[in-house]
Amino acid sequence: MTDRRHSEEERIHRLLAVAAERPDSPAAPGADFTARARRSLARRRLGAVAGAVVVCAGAAGAVSVLRDAPARGEEVPVASAECLRSTAERLGEAGRRGFGLVQGELRAGAIDTSDGITEGSTFRFEITGTVVQAGGIPSSGPVLTWYEALESQHPDPGRYVLLLSEAESPATDGTPLYLYDPHEILPVAPDGRVLLPCGDGGTASVGMEQLRTAVTDAKSLAGKGNSG
Repeated sequence: MTDRRHSEEERIHRLLAVAAERPDSPAAPGADFTARARRSLARRRLGAVAGAVVVCAGAAGAVSVLRDAPARGEEVPVASAECLRSTAERLGEAGRRGFGLVQGELRAGAIDTSDGITEGSTFRFEITGTVVQAGGIPSSGPVLTWYEALESQHPDPGRYVLLLSEAESPATDGTPLYLYDPHEILPVAPDGRVLLPCGDGGTASVGMEQLRTAVTDAKSLAGKGNSG
């Protein structure tokens, strides 16, 4: 599988070189193929970067939140107004880009998936409720979620609040796919409170309803600002 993917990427590189650097070449592929190839290559690169963001950098990612979270049995501090506000602003901005905010459980076991252009791993996410609705995002039930990433780059199984948007294309078998934002993966504690990364590098918690209200207000206020 690795050799086949490597060969495919090399072929895309060669074709893109012809299309991008020698547009007058008679060997250049058609515009439709070139666009698809560029998108595929960009997605593959994003997929590779996404894993590094989630594991290493993501100040707002699930891995960093879990790493900094208090040990089991220790009390998680309540999120300050500033921590909640900054989180709500980020999530609200994503909502204006078409992402819905949902809560649910990530199931174990990745699934190799392709949309006919890109190959990657998906995970099953059981949506148990909507925090902030967006068009095309189910309010409940199982969905296949991906960011064209490797299985090792996905969050661990557990309960999360995720930003989801409907993918441009379904899987080759027709199953709908949903993209998640790897920068905003918020774990849900056993007591149902959401863990937030705060500016001081620590982790704090907030109730689901309080998060919903804050994100809805931030999204609404920013929308009014843009329209003015």
